[in-house]
Amino acid sequence: MRIFLLITSLMNLALFTYLLIDHLRKDKDKKEKTIFEKEKRDGADEAGKKGERYVKDNIETILEKDDLLFNNVSVEYQGRTAEMDNIIVNNNGVFVVEVKYFSGTIYGSKDERKWLKRHVSEGKGIYVKEIGNPIFQVKRQEYILGNYLKDNGIRVWVFGYVYFVKDNAPIKDEYILESWEDLNYIIHMSERVLSDKEVEKISALLKKAKRSDHVTEYHKVVAKAA
Repeated sequence: MRIFLLITSLMNLALFTYLLIDHLRKDKDKKEKTIFEKEKRDGADEAGKKGERYVKDNIETILEKDDLLFNNVSVEYQGRTAEMDNIIVNNNGVFVVEVKYFSGTIYGSKDERKWLKRHVSEGKGIYVKEIGNPIFQVKRQEYILGNYLKDNGIRVWVFGYVYFVKDNAPIKDEYILESWEDLNYIIHMSERVLSDKEVEKISALLKKAKRSDHVTEYHKVVAKAA
């Protein structure tokens, strides 16, 4: 009888120990997930701010006196809306630049609509998240902005590009910029396709379509410094 009670007690103790360890493990995982979610939210905000500063600092270095940079523009065509962070306009054309501040490792191909982002948290937790393929994003922006301008009397090809700040693009593609010098070459070495009046008209349209007051006309800034 004593042996039976002893065995029962040991089994209960083992079960209690297992449940306690399992609870502590789950609690640790929950806390780590909570910390990661906070890091992700804070990181997203900080990444956005860093991205904006990064774009401003780097695009400013390549813009010339007649280049116009528009930020936070939203336009609509046939019920479809395109929101664009950066649009450069000059006599050589209209260029959309999407800057991605993704951390971690990105997996995907040109034709896949969804890519995967793998991130390792400070607690060594591994998290995988599905993200949209930014190539499809800029193609959509090209189409909507191009038709928006066409509806307003301006026929011009719109060219869209993606720049990965952390140099972690999963593929090489004509839509992906490898450096700011690539963008510099594209926007300044292209054939002149827009007259000064057309540039002014596009400028007026984009100013009306902006989501904020953040529109910079770099030709004025450079003119002062010249």
